[in-house]
Amino acid sequence: IESSTKAVSVDLWEASNPHLATHLLRQWLRDLPEPLIPYSHFSNFLSISEKYSSKLINLNDIKTWIESFSDSHKLVLVYILKLGSLVAQHSEWNKVSLT
Repeated sequence: IESSTKAVSVDLWEASNPHLATHLLRQWLRDLPEPLIPYSHFSNFLSISEKYSSKLINLNDIKTWIESFSDSHKLVLVYILKLGSLVAQHSEWNKVSLT
């Protein structure tokens, strides 16, 4: 894992703390030079959030919004969304849900 200050190698399979992976991901996201949702896309994010809250959103709106990201932002965002979905699939066991 690289950050602005140092590089650290961690074997998550050997870690005894189940929260280590989440902590490392959160720290990596905090250390990014620009947020995962770029500043230039934030107003669109707020608009999509409002539509979601009022149940007026469709998946094409979200897909179009994500497709407008740079390749690196898009790749990480899609990966994190897939990871969230995987975690939610096991919510009975891990007590983590997306709601």
